[in-house]
Amino acid sequence: MKTAISIPDDLYKNAEKLADKLKITRSELYQRAIKSFLEDNENKNITKKLNDIYENRSSKIDSGIYNIQYNSLEKNNESW
Repeated sequence: MKTAISIPDDLYKNAEKLADKLKITRSELYQRAIKSFLEDNENKNITKKLNDIYENRSSKIDSGIYNIQYNSLEKNNESW
């Protein structure tokens, strides 16, 4: 798909220099840049969602679960 965009002259010139240095077309450079931006944004959204989930959780272990787990351990009188 073709599209027209407006960018500042200095950004355009720097992009042209980088495309030449990388030996890729301007279109390839812009495609890579947009793809990278989208991936970074998606990762930030995932991190935010995980933070939202876990920030409201307590790190304390429920005492009932603790007791069940503790009592399930095999007891021995071995000294270390």
